Amino acid sequence: MIKKIFEALERELGALETNVSGTEIVRLPEKRFVKGAGEIEAMGAAVFARLVREAVGLFGDLFLGMSKTDRLVYTQENRGVFRIRCRPDASYYRTLRKPLPKPDNPEGCDAVGVELALTLFRGIVSPAFVYKPELVLSFEVWGEEELAAFKRLYHRFRPEFAELLGKCPLKLWTACVFPKVKALKSCRFTRQLPRYLEEKDDENCFHLEMMIKPSTPYRRLAAAFPVLAALYIGTLTEAAQGDRDVFEYLQAKLTGTEERPVMTFGAYH
Repeated sequence: MIKKIFEALERELGALETNVSGTEIVRLPEKRFVKGAGEIEAMGAAVFARLVREAVGLFGDLFLGMSKTDRLVYTQENRGVFRIRCRPDASYYRTLRKPLPKPDNPEGCDAVGVELALTLFRGIVSPAFVYKPELVLSFEVWGEEELAAFKRLYHRFRPEFAELLGKCPLKLWTACVFPKVKALKSCRFTRQLPRYLEEKDDENCFHLEMMIKPSTPYRRLAAAFPVLAALYIGTLTEAAQGDRDVFEYLQAKLTGTEERPVMTFGAYH
């Protein structure tokens, strides 16, 4: 299915063509773009739905019980084609007394706090450079409360984080350059992440991303998704409830090291 997504992208939309400065693009007929992007998004949604079903099979209602899914299709002025994500539901924002974000609230902000997403980007072709198309699985934090929650989890469960994340081919993305991260000679995110978490980030934003190629087997995607899902659920519940037992349960389910009672979590209070 992954390979078919890239094949459909090449067939239906191709690369985003720009001039030398990158300020103007060669537009496709609008009907063709809308039709092609919609068909490709449906393929991506099928992959994401399968990943979610498998995560629910592992974690139970703990995953979807506190989340909603957005299916977003971009306009052709953007490099992105689609973005399918799990993010907190409305009860989460009420608990933290935060306004609803877009698209639920047209006047809201783009930051949803924490999300787990699958995003497809077109390639770019210009006289100056060429970028290949990219499919990206990402765990993203964008919010003051959520970054603080992730930091608490990381420092509380640092050995467990190292064990779980060390198995995933991830990259760290931040909104700006941080001296402690830049000073590292290593590009390994397992070394960059602790350095980043020592910094003060006024943007309160970072991503852990897995780049997916046409040749990437589904099993590699399926292996990384529950790890990122555990970070997503753990950060969400830590921010809303301060419940450390949740991440302990998730980590035990991922590693198979311990049988724990099935826990259910209702609406936030």
